[in-house]
Amino acid sequence: MSKLIPVEGRPNLYRDSSSGAIINADQTAYKQHLKHIKNVELEKNRIDQMENDIELIKNDISDVKSLLKDLINKI
Repeated sequence: MSKLIPVEGRPNLYRDSSSGAIINADQTAYKQHLKHIKNVELEKNRIDQMENDIELIKNDISDVKSLLKDLINKI
């Protein structure tokens, strides 16, 4: 059975005696980290959507430009 050994000089950090892994027992920091990851993902999705919107606008402008050229050529 593994035992958690406190890391000297580092509150909330423990070493797992069997694996040697360092475990952070600070739940507040963990929740803040998860919130940060979620915010980064939301921002990435927002930027992706904005890039898609810009591409659609560029295509619409190109279509309008083409229609205007056709109209001018017919006049």
